[in-house]
Amino acid sequence: MNNIIFIAAAGIAALAGGAAAAFFPSAQISQTAQQLSNSGYTIADLNPIRAAYDIVKTKIQIGTTPEQLGMHASPPLNFAIDPKIWEGISSTPISGMQNNWGQNIAAQTNQFNNRMEDMRNAARNPAGWRGPSPF
Repeated sequence: MNNIIFIAAAGIAALAGGAAAAFFPSAQISQTAQQLSNSGYTIADLNPIRAAYDIVKTKIQIGTTPEQLGMHASPPLNFAIDPKIWEGISSTPISGMQNNWGQNIAAQTNQFNNRMEDMRNAARNPAGWRGPSPF
């Protein structure tokens, strides 16, 4: 077990700019790596994220239920709307607003058509276009 910790420390030191050679003799690093591989472990076995993944993968493969894995369903969302909220709200439209939606849609359609016409005219004759390009 001490050798595994030593290899992990050496790996972290190597990531810090190759400082492992300054702190640990290369013969000791290679000897410990050889012992690690002879025991059936690899450097990848020292990765804690991979170890957690392998543990959960094994539990899933043997048929562990989600509840046994600690995955529980969230409680149902229960809320009630008080019908008194809707009292006093009128469903009749405000006077003068009946036609605003239609007028707004018609105005936006006209603006879009005018822009497309400007783009078409500028593309047909770029030299004849005055002002900023519509593109």
